[in-house]
Amino acid sequence: MDELSITRKRNLETKNESKPRELTLSEELVLLIGSRKYFNLICDPISLSLRCLILTELILNDFISLDSNNNVYVTKSSTDNPLLIKALSFLSKESLPLKKWLEILNGENLNTKYKFQLKNTRKIIYKRLEEKKKIKFGNNLHNKSVEVIDYKLRNELISDITNYLLSKEIDLYYDSLVCALFYCKYINTLFISLSPQQQSACRFRVEDILNRYRKYYKRENVKEEMIALLLRSFLKKF
Repeated sequence: MDELSITRKRNLETKNESKPRELTLSEELVLLIGSRKYFNLICDPISLSLRCLILTELILNDFISLDSNNNVYVTKSSTDNPLLIKALSFLSKESLPLKKWLEILNGENLNTKYKFQLKNTRKIIYKRLEEKKKIKFGNNLHNKSVEVIDYKLRNELISDITNYLLSKEIDLYYDSLVCALFYCKYINTLFISLSPQQQSACRFRVEDILNRYRKYYKRENVKEEMIALLLRSFLKKF
């Protein structure tokens, strides 16, 4: 990465840090996907995406780091988010790489030694969003659904993402969210209100972001390296 790109990245991170986020990454993904009925399916892309974003949240907020063997270790554990608390309790029990943790937290690992699946993740996120009056969550036997209530915030999130894609900035937060939206096959839906030229530019930028993480190379910054390792493992499952 050249010096100009690094400067742009630092500038954007500073701007984002000064603006408190109302939702976590996983909550933003749910709100962006929008109103829908849902089913519990094997190999569900939303399920894996939520767990990837939970790990991303831990990385970006300095809850975890990597040792010399590229295994994850916990650096702090003070948070009031129940999913982050649960994930941190699991990560503190074993020394494993990010790729393995992504599989284990999603319940993909067949090794019975690792009983660390993050269960009821989507339900917990839906209930938190309902408490924040962002969605209405229907959890009846014959009506499992999500209905967006706060369209103002949802539209702001869409605007933030499209503005990012139309810029030349580099931000790990948005890169992770874009990869998750792509994995859920929802990213193109965000471009409906844009002009044809803007839609084309956004799609080109999405491909650029995906290629940056599909092709692994060693990053000097630990946080960037962790995001690169995580997203590479995540995108290989597509």
